[in-house]
Amino acid sequence: MNGTTFANIVRTRLGQAIREAYGHGPPPGGWNLSLDGERSFHCPAAKAALRRARINIHHGPPNSGDLRPIENWWPDVEKRLRRGTPATRESYEQYAERTKRALKATRPAKLEADIRSHKRRFALCVKNKGGRVDY
Repeated sequence: MNGTTFANIVRTRLGQAIREAYGHGPPPGGWNLSLDGERSFHCPAAKAALRRARINIHHGPPNSGDLRPIENWWPDVEKRLRRGTPATRESYEQYAERTKRALKATRPAKLEADIRSHKRRFALCVKNKGGRVDY
C-alpha cells in the first residue's frame, strides 16, 4: 500500500468506522491508534488525513512479531497458500476461503503460546523504546 492509498482509506473509511464503533466523535485530543511502522503511514498525505480525522498514531516497529502475533503465524499461512494455489484464476471468495482454511490449520499450541507471551513481549518492546527485541 502506498501513502496516497492509506490517506484515502483514512478520509473515506477509517474515521467513520471509529465513530461508528464508539458511537460518538473523537474525544478531546483525538482518537489514539496503534500501527506498525509501515512507510505509507508516514507520508505527508497520510499525516494530513490523520490530522483532519483527529487520529493520533502511535507507531511500533514494522512487521513486529512482538506487537502483532499474526506476524509470527503468517509465514506458515503463506506456505500453505502457495502450496494450494490453483492452476486457474480464482475468485476473491475462493481465495478468502483458502486463506481461512490456511489460518485454521495453524497449530493451536503455537497460537496459544504467542497469545500467552504477548504481555511479556509487549513490555520488552516498550522497554526497548520500540526497538527490536532479541530472545
